[in-house]
Amino acid sequence: RRDFGNPWTIILYDISANFRAWLLDLGVVALSEPGATFMVHSFDEGKMSWVLLNFCGPAVEDKEEERLEALVAIKSKIFGNEDVRKAVQAFVGAHKNDPTCPEIMSKTYTQVLDTLTSSFRLVYIPCDDKNGVPNPRYQLRGRPISSNKDIQRKWVTALRSIKYNVRFKPLYPDKGDFGCVWCKGEDHPGHACPYPDYGTEKWLGPTREQMMSVMKNSSDWKRGGPMGEQGTLIPSLRGRGGFR
Repeated sequence: RRDFGNPWTIILYDISANFRAWLLDLGVVALSEPGATFMVHSFDEGKMSWVLLNFCGPAVEDKEEERLEALVAIKSKIFGNEDVRKAVQAFVGAHKNDPTCPEIMSKTYTQVLDTLTSSFRLVYIPCDDKNGVPNPRYQLRGRPISSNKDIQRKWVTALRSIKYNVRFKPLYPDKGDFGCVWCKGEDHPGHACPYPDYGTEKWLGPTREQMMSVMKNSSDWKRGGPMGEQGTLIPSLRGRGGFR
């Protein structure tokens, strides 16, 4: 629900090639009704997000040594987990005779898992909870296991089922949504959205002043906190770009 809240996303399919080309050529469509401007983008539904997990907990620290140590601990846990083994083996087994996946045909389960985890990057993201208390995240990014959404979902579910620890400090896989309620980006919370401050001539969402005004008034939110952490929904605000 959060990913497709306002600013509203409309997905067009089964349209003519000429109409599609015309929309993409326009790029920005400004209608006469206030707030009815929208941007047009193309996307490949077979491309999966490289964001795998978001972690919170006492092991999340803004220190290079701790972050690298956490990444090592995460990889170690993944290699020894039974659910992960089953997910990867199912993928390898389903594609072992698939000529479009030559890297799968020639690799063992361990080699495939090594390829996946070697692409892992752990990124520190500052974040506050609804009371302004620091509640940062580690975001695990890595190569998708498949362009098939069901296989990818099983892969991510297997990763979330693991209990992670770094030197006896727990890392909790975030069960809720994390990301920006304004631009829908997955790499920052709502209060840290960069678009109102950079390239504002192309940004059709709320101004920084509108954004901060809403965040200070919790009654404007349907539930949760206004900082973009789990449980957050879109506020009742009408601004540039059609927020209602």
